[in-house]
Amino acid sequence: MAFPSLVALGVDPSNASKETIDPKRVRLADQAEDAPLVGTLEGLPLDVFELVLDALRQGDCKKLGRICVTSRTFAAMCREPAFWQAALRAKGWMPDESSGAPLGAQSPRAYFEKVCGWMPDWSSHEAPGGMSPKAYVAMVEGMSEEHRRRFLALSTTTTEIERGAFQYCTSLALTHLPPNLTSIGVEAFEGCEALALTHLPPNLEYIGEWAFHGCEALALTHLPHNLASIGEWTFKSCTSLALTHLPSNLTEIGRGAFLGCSQLRGDAFEDAVRAINRDGFAYWP
Repeated sequence: MAFPSLVALGVDPSNASKETIDPKRVRLADQAEDAPLVGTLEGLPLDVFELVLDALRQGDCKKLGRICVTSRTFAAMCREPAFWQAALRAKGWMPDESSGAPLGAQSPRAYFEKVCGWMPDWSSHEAPGGMSPKAYVAMVEGMSEEHRRRFLALSTTTTEIERGAFQYCTSLALTHLPPNLTSIGVEAFEGCEALALTHLPPNLEYIGEWAFHGCEALALTHLPHNLASIGEWTFKSCTSLALTHLPSNLTEIGRGAFLGCSQLRGDAFEDAVRAINRDGFAYWP
């Protein structure tokens, strides 16, 4: 009886003796955030491999713990610092890869679990707060304990930033805020010189006095449509502010709200100022 040739069966004879690579594993590897991490996970069964990659992408430490309970192979892997170092690099959370001991006294696993808790639910983990993961982690590291506590309490349900919440938090460098904010309190971000917001939440209605005073990196080009009130001195000395128009619903601009905003042209807001008052543009530079 004649058997079909390897060619007839669609098999390349030159590769016939090589181990077959599961195409699904290859596809998963292609989606991974970091190739070295995929190599670290190579010894895992395919189903565990997939679960671990998914948990790492989500930054879900609880899920990783549940996988450890069900997989002895992965549990053994979790005991190795190399796995957690690879995970930190894959997520972009390693603070200083050039240092021999970038995590100080913390183990890589402890640091990974801590940073997992820092990730916001109001922004993607790939670009938390509109920043690179590494820059985001460095920002949170640089906060005082009180500022960090307030910052990590922000969520998708947050509607108000309280008075003075982040006053003089010089490491704060977000490009956007939680999406459901309706109110930013007095002095909330005063002196946050690195704050680089490109837009404000769409439902924002009120910004208090001195709220963004001295935020030199603030580069807003527009304000939310629903914004009705801007307090006194709100954007004082925001030298990068580049507004092209004011919201049609705005009914109040406090005294000196735009004092020292050297990028703004008063004539661009002539109609709005005439309809409201001129106090907001008092002492125009």
